[in-house]
Amino acid sequence: LLGVKWKRGNTEYAGFHTMTIDEFIDPLTFLKKIASLFDLEIQYRVEVVGSQITGWYVDMVKKRGQETGKEIELGKDLVGVKRIEHSREICTALVGFVRGEEEKVITVESINNGLPYITDSDAFQRWNEHGKHKFGFYTPETEEQNMTPQRLMTLMKTEFKKRVNTSVSYEVEAQSIGRVFGLAHELINEGDTIKIKDTGFTPELYLEARVIAGDESFTNPTQDKYVFG
Repeated sequence: LLGVKWKRGNTEYAGFHTMTIDEFIDPLTFLKKIASLFDLEIQYRVEVVGSQITGWYVDMVKKRGQETGKEIELGKDLVGVKRIEHSREICTALVGFVRGEEEKVITVESINNGLPYITDSDAFQRWNEHGKHKFGFYTPETEEQNMTPQRLMTLMKTEFKKRVNTSVSYEVEAQSIGRVFGLAHELINEGDTIKIKDTGFTPELYLEARVIAGDESFTNPTQDKYVFG
């Protein structure tokens, strides 16, 4: 941030990592790489005294927003819902593998009843293609030297949840109860985690989603729009 008005703000991390930069990159890309390396999220913040902005800060926090506990469902809060399916990443079965020492391929077959992949019954019901699994492939990006089938299984389960639960985003005209009726405890802010009840699937889909972006009207709160994902 040297040479710009933005300064380092709050950093929720104590430790260090090594990063090698072997190409020219802009400051924003560099910040994103740092945040990714430390598993943090970027939050921009300004401080105001009176009518003057006195400071511009870049925070890196573990997670923006709050766990609101608010549930948004069709017919209650969602108006003009546009469901966007990201079909490229969707899978109902995930095959995982990684190369170990001497180029030996490590899978989870030895601890998974001879199968090199894991499945999910709910995912299969929602996303199967003519009764058949949609396979995804996963190789963890890691420098671990002693990868084991057990460790690979853990990484696969984490990745599999991402492939299922983030395959849908919602562009929503959200009637935020808080802004319309002045109930502060129901306000929706960027980064907040909410629950979405989507009855358009069988079985019904209950998701935890985060407010990715918001376009709020200061004159007519009923025109608020949010993107959840």
